[in-house]
Order: sequence, then C-alpha cells, then structure tokens
Amino acid sequence: MMNFLETLLVNQFNNSINLILCDDWKSAAAAGLLGLGIMGGAKASEVPQKPQTAQVQSVQQTDLNPLIDALVQVESNGKANAVGDKGRAKGILQIWDVVVSDVNRIYKTSYVHDDAFDPKKARDIANKYLTFWGKHYTKKTGKAPTYEVYARIWNGGPTGYKKEATVKYWTKVKNILK
Repeated sequence: MMNFLETLLVNQFNNSINLILCDDWKSAAAAGLLGLGIMGGAKASEVPQKPQTAQVQSVQQTDLNPLIDALVQVESNGKANAVGDKGRAKGILQIWDVVVSDVNRIYKTSYVHDDAFDPKKARDIANKYLTFWGKHYTKKTGKAPTYEVYARIWNGGPTGYKKEATVKYWTKVKNILK
C-alpha cells in the first residue's frame, strides 16, 4: 500500500502528463519529475486536478476524426478541389497557408499549401494543428479541450475559442455532429 506522499506523487505525475500531453520523453520527464513541485514542498491543495465535468474530453482520449468529418462538411461539403477566401483556403478543410506553415514549424513536416487538396494530407494537417493547439489550450487554461474548443480554434486560429465570431461556426459544426 502506498503512503500519502507516494500516492500524491503518482497522481501528480499522471495529472502532469495529462495536462501537458507531451509528445517526447524529455518533456514527459520534465513535466512528471521537474514540474511536480512536490519535492520542493508543494501542498496537496496546490496539486492541479483534472477537470471533473463529464462533457470535457481530454486530448489523449479525444478522437478528432468525427470532428474533422464535421469540419469537412461545414468547410467544403467534402469537395477536395474547393477553393475559398479569395484563393487563400484550399481543399476539403479550407486550409490556409498559415496553418500549413504552423504544422511544418511545429512537427518538422514539409507540407505545401496545395497538399490541402489531398483529403488524406488535409486531414493529417488538421489533426496535427488541432492537437497542438489543443495542448496549448490545456497548458493555458488547465482544461481539456472539447470539440467546441477545437472547432473554434479551427475557425478562428489558436485563440479562436475566445472569439465571439467563432460561436456561429461552432453551432454549424455541432449540428452536424448530432
């Protein structure tokens, strides 16, 4: 049976990993061991807890495919050759070049904007973009992103979840998800 400190340490490690949602072992080690603060005297009341609402979906547990399917319907009705926003948005997900650049910068990929016309590549770009910015949302807010947060990020950029202008977009996506 674990003592209180061991239990606290294990719970904090799990919470840190879930909150930070690291992609590499160095970050995971830093989050789990260095970021604990327990060895430095953190109190149990200072240990962050996972959100308790049933509607919150963690990034690790969230399957973004149903959401991406809905985004495809809202953005292009599934038309792979769609072009919008005066030529700035391309493919089934109406991807902008800034999104492609962001994904390439973050994941060291080499996508080009015209890859948005390939549905498989477009979905991968969207998945990577949403996953990264969902993790950022979690780090910033301490909450796991929901489909609403992801959809609003897709529509309004990394802080789209804060923008009133993305609420109407979310309503369209939500109606398709039902």
